[in-house]
Amino acid sequence: MLAYASAVGNKSAVVFLLDRGFDAYHFKWALNRAARFGHKEVAELLLDRNANVDTEVKSKALGADASFGQKEVAMLLLDRGAKLEYGFNDALCRACQDGFKDVVSLFLDRGADIHAQVESALLLAAMNGHKEVVELFLDRGADIHAQNDDALRLAFWSRRQEVVRLLLDRGANTHM
Repeated sequence: MLAYASAVGNKSAVVFLLDRGFDAYHFKWALNRAARFGHKEVAELLLDRNANVDTEVKSKALGADASFGQKEVAMLLLDRGAKLEYGFNDALCRACQDGFKDVVSLFLDRGADIHAQVESALLLAAMNGHKEVVELFLDRGADIHAQNDDALRLAFWSRRQEVVRLLLDRGANTHM
């Protein structure tokens, strides 16, 4: 019930349930759902009421948040200790895969490693046709030639013409 109340942003229901002692198991799902659906006030309430929550829980919520482009909640979670790199499905890769340029920019501003996992985030953005995100990465120094120009190859195979043009214009190797 706590997760559902958090998912729909029902702050008064969340307070009611927390006052009745819902435990840490329920809290993890609740924070994840509040982050995913952009309910910053609920996420903040959950964090305030569970100040000792570990970094893993906050980082997983950040990853869920990144998948849905919730920049305000992402800032809150980062301010409260969430880590950007948490396994392969880290927050940066999720935001790139789904093309949330503002969230990607926030993560880069907050220290996300643009070269992590052999430019995986760039490859995901290229493959999914997110030209603005690819452009942001290139502007910030991503290696256009990573993994033998896989960004170009993936964009081409995925029929992402605008991204292919961008990569070629920026010097991607046409002799792969």
